[in-house]
Amino acid sequence: MSKGRINLGQSAKCAHFHIKDGDELEDYLETRDPKVNGQIRQSNLDVRAGRTKPAEALLADLTGSPKASRRRHK
Repeated sequence: MSKGRINLGQSAKCAHFHIKDGDELEDYLETRDPKVNGQIRQSNLDVRAGRTKPAEALLADLTGSPKASRRRHK
């Protein structure tokens, strides 16, 4: 195996880890945004108050499935 191939493989691994770290950094920065934190707080309140529904019901609503109207939750 040539040095070029070895270095390319190492570079690809390094780039993958940097991209992953970049995604994690972006997630962290989003949670530092007061608007995002407000949305998270509101979502948590909605869950506790029962103003949510299962993903299956949401998908049924989006696809127009007749099951959607029968499976409504609070």
